Amino acid sequence: MVEIKGWRNGLLVTLPDDVSSDDLMIALQQRLDVGRNLEMWRGLTATIDFASRVVSPTDFDAIIATFRDEYGIHPTAIISTIQETCASAERLTLTVYEALPNVIMPPVGVLPEPVKPPTVGQANALYIPHTVRSGQRILHNGPVIVNGDVNAGSEVVAAGDVVILGKLRGVAHAGANGDETARIFARSLQPPQLRIAGLYARAPESNTKASAALTAEFASVVNGAIDVKAW
Repeated sequence: MVEIKGWRNGLLVTLPDDVSSDDLMIALQQRLDVGRNLEMWRGLTATIDFASRVVSPTDFDAIIATFRDEYGIHPTAIISTIQETCASAERLTLTVYEALPNVIMPPVGVLPEPVKPPTVGQANALYIPHTVRSGQRILHNGPVIVNGDVNAGSEVVAAGDVVILGKLRGVAHAGANGDETARIFARSLQPPQLRIAGLYARAPESNTKASAALTAEFASVVNGAIDVKAW
């Protein structure tokens, strides 16, 4: 049985170990067809849990193509400990985790414990092709790029940079594993809080005229504190 549920990085899709490749494709399409007419999948990102399933390169490509081409879902990562499956993911520049990743927000002023990096594709960025809505929480063990806004009430947590092509009104945390060289970029910074590594700050108030003149803003750590500048 194919299981699909929402989680912090979009969808988490768990594939069964005990069915043939042909039966797996049928089960996957049947499960995804539940929401196809409602267009509920299109534009979402997904992490695919292959567990201990051995997947040939041909079957792997077919699974990824089904998500992307038939349903508009963008796989960004997989979970697997099988070398052949991991190699197929690396070839398609997907991030590979040995287990479901978990990035924990540290208490204010306390450096977090280092996040265990993925075994393959550690530097891969997570691309979110849409606005992050209120109530959503995005976590990733690398940079995060959002093609849209990050709305109030949402949160983006990245081990690397956070790049937002729209406005940041929610919480952004770059360098979540303690990297103070990470930065936060946005068309406009209007968050309740900015975090880089174990440091935190509020974005400075800016008047309407000044904000309109800016093409973008970024936050970085300068002399042990978060500094926000026009970019």
